[in-house]
Amino acid sequence: MEQNNTNQYRACRDTFFKTLYHFDVPGQSLVIDETSGRLFLRKELTYYDPSVYEFLMGCRDSRLVHVADAWQEGDRLVVLEAYVSGTPLSERLRRGDLSAPEKLTILHDVCGALGVLHNAAPPIVHRDVKPENIMVTDSGRAVLMDYDASKRVKPAQSRDTVLLGTRDSAAPEQYGFGASDVRTDVYGVGKLIAAMVGDAPLYRPIIAKATQLDPKRRYPNIAALDRALKRRDRPTANVHNWSWLRVIGTVLCVMFAFALCREMTFENSSGPIEDRITQIAFFAAQLAVIEVWFDWTGIFNHLPFRRQGQVSSGRKIVEKLIYSAVLFCLILIVAVILILCIFGG
Repeated sequence: MEQNNTNQYRACRDTFFKTLYHFDVPGQSLVIDETSGRLFLRKELTYYDPSVYEFLMGCRDSRLVHVADAWQEGDRLVVLEAYVSGTPLSERLRRGDLSAPEKLTILHDVCGALGVLHNAAPPIVHRDVKPENIMVTDSGRAVLMDYDASKRVKPAQSRDTVLLGTRDSAAPEQYGFGASDVRTDVYGVGKLIAAMVGDAPLYRPIIAKATQLDPKRRYPNIAALDRALKRRDRPTANVHNWSWLRVIGTVLCVMFAFALCREMTFENSSGPIEDRITQIAFFAAQLAVIEVWFDWTGIFNHLPFRRQGQVSSGRKIVEKLIYSAVLFCLILIVAVILILCIFGG
């Protein structure tokens, strides 16, 4: 009885929807609710996981398209998705008008949206992460769309029973080489990063790890991939937020280090080659110290045994002093070993 009432309500409400546009994709149209003026994408699906849409109807995350309703009509599932105003990421990439920070914001939004899906019980995998399925809003934020290929993870399943995905972005397991899980979307985001940044050296290691053919060799989850992206953000942010103090300080320190090395003289030296090796090593050691203090590349943030997160200025100064001394000594020790190997003591 309750099901009949629900069907009658939906049939009645469906009369208030007016079709504005039919898309090229069969069963998809843009409709307007004449009672509220809200726009929706109406889709008729022949392959679907009903539990995915049950979850999405109760989800209110702004990074995921909200599913207003979904109901069965014969062998099809009719879905009403809220219309998202913006431009598909594929179009923005074609136009080439996205800045580096904007691209990073979009990638973090996509990772966050997938994180919401993956934290469902059981997890939901999107399985079709690509620029065409991401809408960039006027505020520059990303909204993940199109859940047609999405499914719940089934731990006992050895391989996908229905092979869905987009060529060039789908993971190998989507072609029958295994069962989809959260690492399938890690692969998709890896391909997305490649589409957005090309062959940028800074992101090459992340792309390589995320798109490993063996899921066990990828990032274990989308949160780990997002953290890797954020670690890469820091040096980029450093480069884009230079201050005159850091620039002037770095230049003066490098000039002083270079002049000091040029004026260095050595007693008991075996010749000019040994002098030159020592000068180069001393200059490299000073550059390492300069990098620790001015932190242009962000390497200091990834050195071992450092306390992560917010730390006091005193703690940070002590850490910089310790690492300055350690790196300075290590480089000079390597130089001494090299000289001993070349000149035999």
